[in-house]
Amino acid sequence: MQAFTDNKERTWEVAITIGSVKRIKALTGVDLFALDEGDPPLFTRLGVDAVLLCDVVCAIIRPQLQQADISDEAFAEGLAGDAATRMCAAFWKDLATFFRSLNRLDLVQAIEKQAEMILKAVAKVKANVEKIDAEKIVDEIVDEIFENSLADGQGSSA
Repeated sequence: MQAFTDNKERTWEVAITIGSVKRIKALTGVDLFALDEGDPPLFTRLGVDAVLLCDVVCAIIRPQLQQADISDEAFAEGLAGDAATRMCAAFWKDLATFFRSLNRLDLVQAIEKQAEMILKAVAKVKANVEKIDAEKIVDEIVDEIFENSLADGQGSSA
């Protein structure tokens, strides 16, 4: 079991069990035993779609939400920035532990590889963004607009 704290200082326990897997499937249609299926595979979608992952975590913690009389929407309102990151980390850690306990090392390996790919993709995008020369691009756009407006002005006075 993994725990995380949301932005409203509420602590939630992510405990993936056969029962929660059944609840996730019933409430969201997501089958955690089919992580490597689909195009893109489910574990990829969960890794990049924060809303889908939030829905899955809501299904996992449904008993806690009901006990606290908190709706899915109210739960999601407590997730931003670091809290959302903590939720993701708790989910992936507990999911790996769950599959490891079932001796599904293939799925554990897929989870670990997915995490590695996401980190590398984020690093690559960050590196590409850092290469952007914003001043140069703005100068080029402004120059082009200015040149076009001069050309339009000259054409209409001739």
